[in-house]
Amino acid sequence: MELRDGVKYSIYVNPTEPHVDFDLYIYDENGNLIEYDSSADSDAYCFIIPNHTGSFRLLIKSEAGFSKYYIRVVQERKLD
Repeated sequence: MELRDGVKYSIYVNPTEPHVDFDLYIYDENGNLIEYDSSADSDAYCFIIPNHTGSFRLLIKSEAGFSKYYIRVVQERKLD
């Protein structure tokens, strides 16, 4: 997905089932890991403020269990 320089984005992964463990990893266009949430919680959350405009890739991994999930990306604000 395309993210803009200096804008804060909150990214949420919410499962439809309670007994799972989803992890979220965010990579830039060069394959560099930028941010991640590997907690044991069922949902996953990260925020990112890119230092450049570009393509970013989300990777969602299930460490435990199976479930459908929803991804929500919220554009918070542009930082000055």
